[in-house]
Amino acid sequence: MTDYNRIRSSSAMQAATECLAKQDQRMAELVGRFGPVDYQPWQQDLFTALISSIISQQLSIKAAATILGRVKKLVAAEDVISAAMLVQQQPDALRGAGLSNAKVKYVLGLAEAVVAGDLDFKSLDICTDNEIKDRLVGYSGVGYWTAEMFLMFAIGAPDVLATADLGLKRGMKVFLGLDDYPSEEVFIQEAEIWRPYRSIASWYLWRLAE
Repeated sequence: MTDYNRIRSSSAMQAATECLAKQDQRMAELVGRFGPVDYQPWQQDLFTALISSIISQQLSIKAAATILGRVKKLVAAEDVISAAMLVQQQPDALRGAGLSNAKVKYVLGLAEAVVAGDLDFKSLDICTDNEIKDRLVGYSGVGYWTAEMFLMFAIGAPDVLATADLGLKRGMKVFLGLDDYPSEEVFIQEAEIWRPYRSIASWYLWRLAE
């Protein structure tokens, strides 16, 4: 499997989950416990997904969803955030929706890049996962965690492992029966058996951490 492989249908997600379960009996138990993966990257608008990832930084799922809903009321058409509409918004309006000053700057910068043609999501189809990460982290507000969430939930990359994610660390701690969070080295080593479906394994670790 290469970086260019993407999960782009429910049947592909099911097949990948079944392969993961066959590779690790412990993961098979989580699949049976939590059921099928419920995220659908093939239905995502990429710009909306990236803005959502920015909004979600350092927020609870509930708080992020609330703010995203407010932003969509300002700049979305049929639940899709429009870069053209976003660049026309005054910063005060976005702050009123719940965005911090920094996040206002980040989302406006991304919208301006899309409108100017500097950030072309269609071109990402011919990029590897690492190339996409390198391209995105060049924009203010997009760190590796944000790029990894975008790869997983919007692009459909099957083998993303966000070792810095606190929820995943918590899930791995429970999964391994540890008293403390695993080191990055242990995390990577334990996740090796899940290649090339570490994105899907991550979803089950998040469920385990809840």
